[in-house]
Amino acid sequence: MLQARPYNKAMSRFTAILAVLLAVALGGVSLAAQRVQAPAAKPEGAVYPIVSLRVEGNRHYSAEQILAASGLKTGQLTDPAGLEKARDELLASGVFESVGYSYGPGPEGKGYAVTFEVAEVEQRFPVRFEYFEFPAEQMLAYLWSRDVFRADTVPGTETRLKQYASTIERFLKENGAPQRVIGEITADRPDEPYILLRPAVPPPVIAEVRFLKTESVPLPELQDAIRGVAVGAVWRESRFRQLLDTSIRPLYEQRGLLQVRFTNIRTQPAEKVRGLIVDVDVEEGQAYTLGEVAVEGTPWEGREWLDAVSLTSQETADFDKVRAAQQRLVERLKRHGFMLATAAFERRLDEENKTAHVVLRAEPGPRFDFGRLYVKGLALLGEAEIRRIWGLEEGKPFNASYPDYFLQRVREEGIFDNLGKTRAELRLDQEKRLVDVTLYFE
Repeated sequence: MLQARPYNKAMSRFTAILAVLLAVALGGVSLAAQRVQAPAAKPEGAVYPIVSLRVEGNRHYSAEQILAASGLKTGQLTDPAGLEKARDELLASGVFESVGYSYGPGPEGKGYAVTFEVAEVEQRFPVRFEYFEFPAEQMLAYLWSRDVFRADTVPGTETRLKQYASTIERFLKENGAPQRVIGEITADRPDEPYILLRPAVPPPVIAEVRFLKTESVPLPELQDAIRGVAVGAVWRESRFRQLLDTSIRPLYEQRGLLQVRFTNIRTQPAEKVRGLIVDVDVEEGQAYTLGEVAVEGTPWEGREWLDAVSLTSQETADFDKVRAAQQRLVERLKRHGFMLATAAFERRLDEENKTAHVVLRAEPGPRFDFGRLYVKGLALLGEAEIRRIWGLEEGKPFNASYPDYFLQRVREEGIFDNLGKTRAELRLDQEKRLVDVTLYFE
């Protein structure tokens, strides 16, 4: 079996000699006769038909795709130089980290049995289009019709980005709109990168946003909310919709409009400034009231936890209040020593009755006890007084709100004259489940 090393573009003398031996095995030529022919010349690889082709190491692409890109087919005549060329074609595709191959005599010693060994590029991305006058679906179909390595997600190597851009440039030229195209890896969210194909000219920016068909939220309030995050930003519809969800949707949800939709988004050039005017159609839907409220996952059962969230059924389903209740639940858990507590909420909409049922779920984590108290910035008598009135006991569940409450009480009761700034610093020992407190006085 002969083995070609990845990226080696010239056969070594040793490989050439092995090719001669293969020719002997395949064609029955005697060694003596082979030595007589031009002993001073460099031996060339023998040409034989390919009797089998295999691919190993592929995960994302089929053997059929890889072999089609190599240009080799069974029955085709080739030699070692032809196999090198096929390997180079695969490397040039930009979808492999490395490509190697091996070959040997096929069954009954006739022809080449060839195996390609590939390592694919593992980091892969979806492909999107922006700022073209043609539908993205049409452009994507054209791109994949000319790419044997089409898939839902593809490598973002420099080679592939240039190939994609070149293909879309051909599409635009064929459709009477020639222009340069660039491919880049970008993201609207940190954990969702993608390949963006767009014109090479700088993308347009948002000059103005107008909300249409809205009644419940005053227009000045909408304009103030969107102006700071969108105006002056590069226009990209997917990103703009995220801004609507984070900055505009909460204004409707405060009013119980939980099914608000931004149904149609259109752009047009601004007249007085350079940029785009973005028009947003709003479908408000009906207002919801708050239904049942439940609290789950707390360390023990009791009305205390439901009272802590302070949500009342039948009031407007204001999810700003629900988020505030979520935070109150976390603070209550921390007052019981659960210093790493978190909470989340789930809403269940009753479409028929237009009510929103809410479940707040706590994740308390481990409970911490109070460790030691340290006092900085006071003389001995002052420190002694602080320790005397300090109310937390060592080894008891730690109350996260107590240090700030304690300092506020010290200030209000005038225990020290000319008291400057104060602050509390907490140090968690997660191994021992203890919290040490340092009080600073200036």
